[in-house]
Amino acid sequence: MNTLELKKDFHNLIDSIDNETLLSDFYILIKERLSGKDGKLWKGLTTWFYDNKTGKSVL
Repeated sequence: MNTLELKKDFHNLIDSIDNETLLSDFYILIKERLSGKDGKLWKGLTTWFYDNKTGKSVL
């Protein structure tokens, strides 16, 4: 897949998201990834999938 196709597919994916929370999380994920802060992406993913109070997976 070339860059142009990837960007088109990426935009289509974003346009198909109706859940505001999911869209916001996706935005934050991509924005933080672009900032290049080491470890911040992993920490963010961990907090999305685990309840910090109980330490249990939310999946």
